[in-house]
Amino acid sequence: MPRPALCLAIVLLLAVGPVRAHDFWIEPSKFVVNLEDSVSLHLREGQELVGNSLPYVTDWFQDFSRSDAKGRASVVSEMGDDPAAVIRIRSTGTTLLAYQSRANFVALAPEKFENYLRSEGMETIVALRAQRGESDKEAHEFFVRCAKTYLTTN
Repeated sequence: MPRPALCLAIVLLLAVGPVRAHDFWIEPSKFVVNLEDSVSLHLREGQELVGNSLPYVTDWFQDFSRSDAKGRASVVSEMGDDPAAVIRIRSTGTTLLAYQSRANFVALAPEKFENYLRSEGMETIVALRAQRGESDKEAHEFFVRCAKTYLTTN
């Protein structure tokens, strides 16, 4: 992907951040593998295991790694790749894949935050914000996404 196109894609993804779904997971192309298999890794964001695929962007994470019988190693890919990476299985047994994002900040408009709270069944928080006189204030959140998945050999 050319650098200007990649930059535009990143800006657009960041701009829609507050309206994105909140679940995050690593989705491999297969969970049961053979030695030397290639496995595609999608980084997914969505709900109920339906979600958008996110590209490999090093500025978005502080750890994206694999641990197996040969030790721990970073998952390395090309900037902007989607699926985020393709790894080759290098040992028998279990491979643990782990991802930890950098800290993110989100500010939600009052009505969006209240809609979110209601959709998640958190009416008590809506009432508490009203009691405190905060219903018309933005909601601020710092968050880190962490995900793990396991692969196992036949």
